[in-house]
Amino acid sequence: KTTQGAVVDLEGKEFPAKGFEVANLVTVASSCSTSDNRDCLKSAASVVESLPPEIKKKTKQAQAVRPENIELQLNSGQKVIWGASKDNQKKAQVLSVLMQRGGSVYNVTDYAHPTIIG
Repeated sequence: KTTQGAVVDLEGKEFPAKGFEVANLVTVASSCSTSDNRDCLKSAASVVESLPPEIKKKTKQAQAVRPENIELQLNSGQKVIWGASKDNQKKAQVLSVLMQRGGSVYNVTDYAHPTIIG
C-alpha cells in the first residue's frame, strides 16, 4: 500500500484500495521525482514481494529514494539498505541470515559482501 492508502502492483501502478485488506500490507513510499515515481514504486514493490514471509511481516515500509536505492524500515526500528531491486532472492536469503545476528542496520546492497551495523 502507499502512504496515501492506495495499493501498488508489481509494475508500480497504483489502484484504489477498495476491496483490499490493506492493514497487513507493507507500505511502499517514494521520494522520487514525479517522472520516476512509478519506477520507484515498482522497485519497492518488487523488493517487498521477494521477502520471505517472516521478514515481510516484520517490515513496516519500503522507501524508494531512487529506483535503484531501496531501504526497508522494520517494525523494530531496524533498517535494511537494499539498494537496487535486483538479485532480490539472493538478498532476501542473506538478510534472513543477517537478522539472526542482531544489529540496527543491515546492508545487502552487495549480497556477497553484506554488513551489519550496531
